[in-house]
Amino acid sequence: MKISFNIPYISGNECICVKHAINKLDSTISALQTNNVISSLEAKKLRYYAGIRNKALHADWDEFALDDVKDLIQGISKLIENYLK
Repeated sequence: MKISFNIPYISGNECICVKHAINKLDSTISALQTNNVISSLEAKKLRYYAGIRNKALHADWDEFALDDVKDLIQGISKLIENYLK
């Protein structure tokens, strides 16, 4: 089974950066935190989501569970909802 959640993850982060005039897309999470757009806790969550995304992207299926994917989707959805109002 192929799971694709790369697009919402990247798009959500990039949209938040664009809204706050942050052009450092290579280090989006750090840029968002440095510019006080997100808290350090939110940055940690984004790094957790990035880890899940990377494991899925590299087909390391044994490295994460379906609940991790659900967390990623819910977390990124909440992030988008909160920061792109």
